[in-house]
Amino acid sequence: MKNVVRNIGDIVDRTLTDRIRADVQSFPYQSADLLIKRVAVCLAGDTLTWRPVFDAATFWIYRYGHLHGIDAITDRWRGEDAPVLRATIPDRLLRRMTPMQARLVLRAIDHVDAQARIRVEHARAYHEGLRDIAGILLPPLREDGSHIYLTFPIQVPDRDAVLKFLIAQGRDLTLQHIGNAADYDCFAQFRRDCPNARATAAQVLLLPTYPSYGMREVVRNVEAIRRFFNRGSASS
Repeated sequence: MKNVVRNIGDIVDRTLTDRIRADVQSFPYQSADLLIKRVAVCLAGDTLTWRPVFDAATFWIYRYGHLHGIDAITDRWRGEDAPVLRATIPDRLLRRMTPMQARLVLRAIDHVDAQARIRVEHARAYHEGLRDIAGILLPPLREDGSHIYLTFPIQVPDRDAVLKFLIAQGRDLTLQHIGNAADYDCFAQFRRDCPNARATAAQVLLLPTYPSYGMREVVRNVEAIRRFFNRGSASS
């Protein structure tokens, strides 16, 4: 992975690469005010998801919101409800990485491979534990480095029922936040009937794979999902 990152310029058009670098060099650095705000947001996120805090408070707030339909809480985990079609890139995005940001990224690169392996191990456990359940559509398992499983998505017919059951069981997962672009008003001029994309937008759940999550929690997720579907089989 590190070699891919460092040698990416060897497999792309050199002229295009040089043009992109020249354009980026013309951008101003990201403003200090915005960086400070982002640091504050990330620090709050790290604190709320730190395992002792998450287990003692954050999860229970998240759980209560979902089980009782409190939009003020559940909307925090929703995504593209009203996307906007832009003809140009907003100026706030045309910014150059600061030297400090670059140093942080370079330090993180050394951990990419190890963290990717953990994510793939988690994905394998999900895949092996759920692949025999007819009501679940799983992504293909890739262990060749072509997929690092930022999350492990599963597609289920009644997503809300599965989510509510798993949260009641104390499991940590969320809805996928990307909608069907063909149904958005901002893309009306490109509208097509895309039933598979529509189903995916309405039926996908995201299971955690992040390296600090732990294989024990992955196994508990698998067991809880199996209980949901076994319960359905028993009742039918």
